[in-house]
Amino acid sequence: MRSIQPASNPKIGPVAGTRAESDLALRTLLSLVMAECGLSREEIAKRLSLKLGRLISTSILNDFTATTKAGARFPAAYVSAFCEVTGDNRLRLFLLDPSCDALREPGKKALSAAGVRMLSIDAILKTQMRDLG
Repeated sequence: MRSIQPASNPKIGPVAGTRAESDLALRTLLSLVMAECGLSREEIAKRLSLKLGRLISTSILNDFTATTKAGARFPAAYVSAFCEVTGDNRLRLFLLDPSCDALREPGKKALSAAGVRMLSIDAILKTQMRDLG
């Protein structure tokens, strides 16, 4: 079952959270999506490379998800291609500012009706902290 990571509490959303929380939540979400999409990171990298017209290596994907690689940032220009390759729109929904709830709610309702589990940024961080400790 797929899960979605948009912030459900406007006070905690990616934009409102601390920079470190937002960074950790994004890296965790990218890892989750890649782990659940049914493709290896190697295959994701190949498909992204074809869609973007530039080399995306497995190493680059690993850097985007590594908490120790603070300088490695997932480019906004890659979001659409990433969602297409993985067949998963959680990243798009996660990136919506809490003020965009009118845009987010129809997507959340449709995903919920399809049996998709939704998590807040708090849940992402708790999962990450549990996994680290």
